[in-house]
Amino acid sequence: AWITPCSMEDYQRIQKEEAADIYKIGNKASRKRLAIIICNECFKQLPRRYGAEVDICDMRKLLEGLGYYVEVQQNLSSEDMKNALKDFSGREEHKHSDSTFIVLMSHGIRKGICGVNCTSEDTDILSLDTVFQIFNNKNCRALVEKP
Repeated sequence: AWITPCSMEDYQRIQKEEAADIYKIGNKASRKRLAIIICNECFKQLPRRYGAEVDICDMRKLLEGLGYYVEVQQNLSSEDMKNALKDFSGREEHKHSDSTFIVLMSHGIRKGICGVNCTSEDTDILSLDTVFQIFNNKNCRALVEKP
């Protein structure tokens, strides 16, 4: 495996010294970890993000190595990104997970993440506030108190 766990000695030392700050992970046999990768590479007007396929491959490899089931969505508008995130936030598996990963790879501006139809700072932008709203405690109850 390309992910190498720390030594048992280091693990025990960290558990002892930082126990109060360590999030408890669920039992591997009963947990269901989900991750979503949204990657925009090709845009109507913005430059192509060359190398994005390698980023997807490497991120998927990392997350699967950590025990996550990975969903990949590519080349989405801001509305499609929002809908994909809403669908993901509603997945039943989150109830049986100990954490989740959301990976957003695209061009971005101060206002947010660019969809594939972005032409200026005011068109086809997914705001970070929208992302946080989708996954907040009110709208995504299954992930309450989970990282």
